[in-house]
Amino acid sequence: MQPKDFIGLVLAVVGVLSGVAILSVWRRGRDLAFVAMLVLAPMTEDYDVNFVSRDFYRGTTRGFEFSLVDILSLSLLFSGLLVPRRGQSRGYWPASFGFMLIFFLYACFNVAIADPRLFGLFELSKMVRGLVIFLAVAFFVRGERELRLFLLGLGLIVSYEGILALKQRYLYGLHRVPGSVDDSNSLSVFFCSTAPIFVAAINSQIPKWLKGLGAAAIALACVGVILTISRMGVIIFVSNNGEKNNYSDACCCCRNWGGSQIVEDIAVPISGY
Repeated sequence: MQPKDFIGLVLAVVGVLSGVAILSVWRRGRDLAFVAMLVLAPMTEDYDVNFVSRDFYRGTTRGFEFSLVDILSLSLLFSGLLVPRRGQSRGYWPASFGFMLIFFLYACFNVAIADPRLFGLFELSKMVRGLVIFLAVAFFVRGERELRLFLLGLGLIVSYEGILALKQRYLYGLHRVPGSVDDSNSLSVFFCSTAPIFVAAINSQIPKWLKGLGAAAIALACVGVILTISRMGVIIFVSNNGEKNNYSDACCCCRNWGGSQIVEDIAVPISGY
């Protein structure tokens, strides 16, 4: 292991233990950690360290990656399990989590029969990180208050990526903007996966300022998808927004619209970055 790996390992352990201790005592700090986790998720590679790094590998990760987002997600998850909020259970079985585990086991089988296995293990480690983020979001979002925090964090990062796309195109002159995820197609998928949620949010009972943030996020996401020049991106974006709009028409209030649906629709695309 290189010196940076030892330093990163020590910082990771200290960060997780400190985060769990702080968030177990400071309940309001969980809100900040939750929003920060959402905002930093798409740019996780800017705050990470790769163990057993292989720079020549061109997959979704180039090593056993561990980042600030993982510190926040682990701290949020374990603090919630150790010291749950008043009136809440320590945990529950989130919707679709069983199917995720089945897919993960299938991926493990494929890696086990592959040669070499190292690069497959890189990808499995990222899947584990995604599952942790999924559980952290699922266990945190239990009511309307947490749902509004979710929409706040998501709206900020979607808007930021949209503004960054405009900056990269018209100030830097990039033909296909990559945003902070460093890949145009991935940025298009991010917009297509997250922006439709705000269509449902706008049609639900949430504060007007949050609806305004959602409208801005949808507009910037639409522009961002176009600037990525990703094939099928615009069609998928329109289709997803129309589908989510039909779904939101059947919801009478934000409480019915939340719950496992918000976790399933958002935690999965967020955890993939």
